[in-house]
Amino acid sequence: MGELVKRLVDNNREAILQRLPKYMTESSFFALLYNLDRKPKLAEAAQRNPNSLLQAIMKAADCGLLIGSGYGHCDLATFGDEVQLMVEYQGIIYQLVRAGAVLTVDAKCVYDGDDIRLGIDGIESWTPNLRDDRRRDWRWLNDKKNMLGAFATARIPLQARPGEFVRRDHWSPIGEIERAREISKMGKNPDGAWTQHYDAMAMKTAVRRLCKFITVCGPTDENKEAWERYGRTMEIDSSSYRRIPEENLQPDDDPGAKPRKSAPRRAAAGPAGSEHVTPPPQNDGERKKSSDAPSTPPPTKEAKPEQLEPPKAPPDEVISTERQYEILQQASAAGMKTMAFLKHVAEKFGVDLADLRSSQAAELSKFLKDMVLKSAE
Repeated sequence: MGELVKRLVDNNREAILQRLPKYMTESSFFALLYNLDRKPKLAEAAQRNPNSLLQAIMKAADCGLLIGSGYGHCDLATFGDEVQLMVEYQGIIYQLVRAGAVLTVDAKCVYDGDDIRLGIDGIESWTPNLRDDRRRDWRWLNDKKNMLGAFATARIPLQARPGEFVRRDHWSPIGEIERAREISKMGKNPDGAWTQHYDAMAMKTAVRRLCKFITVCGPTDENKEAWERYGRTMEIDSSSYRRIPEENLQPDDDPGAKPRKSAPRRAAAGPAGSEHVTPPPQNDGERKKSSDAPSTPPPTKEAKPEQLEPPKAPPDEVISTERQYEILQQASAAGMKTMAFLKHVAEKFGVDLADLRSSQAAELSKFLKDMVLKSAE
């Protein structure tokens, strides 16, 4: 297998460089990428699906985050043959500081035996029980049964009064953290962060919810660029959480999402385990008819086998704008220039990329994936 990741990165060096922010050096980003060959699972996934690895690297470059190392900005996780970018809470904090949106952000887990006091203005005090011998065991610290919750604290600079700041806190009780794990696509993965590093994911939950109070970046061009990268990061990270029905959505389930319509009011609940829905009022005539009607409902006709329609094949529709963007990224990863690639699409399928059908897009993706595999050999 050798240096498969290194060869893949070197073959797409220019495309990666174009995505890096101005404030991040080329050497710091690529030096960490070359270390990825030392991770057996990642190297094996790259062998089977190099395009998935390359797309994750491109996303990290778009976000302006360093992969791996002690910085803890983000990491790459394997799920079968797929490689996915996992944003860490340290990466979110790094971007907020770089954007001039905060001076500092601190996140902590609170355990059984700690003393934490909450007030109207946030967290009044927190005293961890450092003499608790249970803290010597990392397994105890990573066990949610021993955790009361997590909090994040930010110092937000006041733009109108340089040198001054306001403090904002967010406290996430264990129930809120568990809700975040429940809607996470990786929440039950035995090799995922929620299983291996529950304490870090608890702190990330608190940081994400704290971000709702941070809405302005600093005045410099570098601040604005970092703020834009922060926005991309939050979009990518939000995609790792499942969308849940609106009537089940709590205000903090999807931090950063647009306000949703409130669910319709229901009738008051009856005894535990039962639900009661109040029917619409009836007039006298309707009451009489209903009293004369038979209590048993009329029998329903069962559909005959010959009346059942066969399942329909999925429609071969025109691909979305997002799918077009994915294919263009695949073409870039395969080393094809944009104009040459669009010409290839027109010659092969007789249509522009915007008019490509789902079946044609699947065929094209396979062609580009094979090109990437050959270039990595």
